Amino acid sequence: KLPIAITITITTTRMGFMIGVIFSSIMASTLQGAVKGVLICYIDHPGKMHEMHSEDTKVLGNAISLVFPDIKEFRFTDANVTVV
Repeated sequence: KLPIAITITITTTRMGFMIGVIFSSIMASTLQGAVKGVLICYIDHPGKMHEMHSEDTKVLGNAISLVFPDIKEFRFTDANVTVV
């Protein structure tokens, strides 16, 4: 049988690990939801997004072209804007 101090240490270590996993999961899902929200805004109304957040739209367009190198530019029909 283990001494009580070691048993308490093991128990608190396991509890701390589980609490850390839960908080990490919450933070990851919150960030994932935020990213999905930005992408949905970008897909639904890219012209409006460019009007309101032009610099962020350019950064997002550059990031998408890194993932999809075949796409060279984005043409938005509602704002007649080309983001290169």
